Amino acid sequence: MEREQLKLQTEDVYEKKENNKNTKRQFCGAIFMSLLAFSYGCTCGWTSSAIVILQSNDTPLITGPINSEQAGWIGSSIGIGGFVANFFFGWLSERVGRKVSLYCVVIPQILSWIFIYTARTPIYLIIARILGGTAGGGMLAIVPTFIAEIADDHVRGILGSLVILFCNTGLFFAYVCGGFFDYYTNPWMMLPFPIAFIILFLKFPDSPISLMKRKRYDEAEESIIFYKSMRTYSKQTKQLLEDEIQKLQSDDDNAEKPSLESIYKSRASRKAILIGIGLMALNQYTGGFALITFTSSIFKESGSNLSLTASSIIVAVIQIFGALTATFLVEKAGRKLMMSVSSFGMMTGLGVLATYSLFKSQGVDLSNYNIVPLLSFSFMIFVGNLGVLTLPFMIVNEIAPAKIRGLASTICMSFCWFFVFTAVNYFPSLMDSLGMHGAVYIFAFNSLIGGLFVLLCIPETKGKSAEEIMRIMEK
Repeated sequence: MEREQLKLQTEDVYEKKENNKNTKRQFCGAIFMSLLAFSYGCTCGWTSSAIVILQSNDTPLITGPINSEQAGWIGSSIGIGGFVANFFFGWLSERVGRKVSLYCVVIPQILSWIFIYTARTPIYLIIARILGGTAGGGMLAIVPTFIAEIADDHVRGILGSLVILFCNTGLFFAYVCGGFFDYYTNPWMMLPFPIAFIILFLKFPDSPISLMKRKRYDEAEESIIFYKSMRTYSKQTKQLLEDEIQKLQSDDDNAEKPSLESIYKSRASRKAILIGIGLMALNQYTGGFALITFTSSIFKESGSNLSLTASSIIVAVIQIFGALTATFLVEKAGRKLMMSVSSFGMMTGLGVLATYSLFKSQGVDLSNYNIVPLLSFSFMIFVGNLGVLTLPFMIVNEIAPAKIRGLASTICMSFCWFFVFTAVNYFPSLMDSLGMHGAVYIFAFNSLIGGLFVLLCIPETKGKSAEEIMRIMEK
């Protein structure tokens, strides 16, 4: 009797191992898609060293060195492309599917590097940055959704965090290339990554949900089998497959098309949108992205005793470390605590950097404190990645009611891209008119306001179910 029970248990364990929802293909798919996030990170980081070159006498432009206004447009026009792409690729992915839309994202990404290489006037670079922003906006509109739709519950958080991690790694790569290679070599260093995505992702199908929405049920079934590495002849697998398809069909049948009217009528929806817009403003007007865009210029102005290349690379490494730390702490410390610490921490780092710059502009001898700009900037980037620069997008998806989650994300991301454009566009002009210390003090003040906003308005969502969060939002 015991021998038969042991045999049955052994067979059951073996069958579970054989039919276990293997996540290998899910990891591979997420990594391959994140190559587009890496490429977008390169787009964001390219300006750091390029702006310094473009403003010097060694500029490759036939029109001569660019001024602060042109530098602002080159840096900020990424927001124009992102704003447009947020709507276009969201619509396109629902019409032709996630995979085809991602392949369309590659086109503006490749064109942007070609325009940068062939640029002879600032308008070429502005067009290149709009194309790069279009690719970035498309990537952010599709990749997180695609990953969420193919990932098992126990790996969804890890796979979802790859997007930010690859963005930061791409930023680091751009800083390294900008420091060690010439202007014309840099675009060729960035081009292989979107091309690699095209090749590596060829055999990966569209997500099951995307296929189901377009009534392609047979392909949806094949997609489930592929991403879960199922063996179709197993009884257990067949039952699992039927459950997955039934769930997808039920979600599709019960899906309610969101509208602005549905948002207006729901208190929870209104609060979620307003809080989301506030979080997007906090994400950009604390200066994180603007400072990253002009990292080398900031260190040049601050008089740091380290080379611009070394300073930028150190900052990029710290940014990656901050994003990884946030990934491990967010479920333990909670969103509200991490956002608060991040906001007030950014205020402190920015305040120190602004004060150092103020003293330097007044002729105070700071030769013994040249390390301060790097330390304060690095601290600001690290604490920023603990919350302000990474968590707002997650929080929006958690506090928004399920039926308007997609629309809420689109609205908030649209505001985010607008804030990107304004923050980056006006930063060089603010530095010219107020000095670097004045511009950075404004960011520090915004961080203070943002921290108070988090304490007073943001609900804690850690460990709470969707129903519990909605009850809080309805109050």
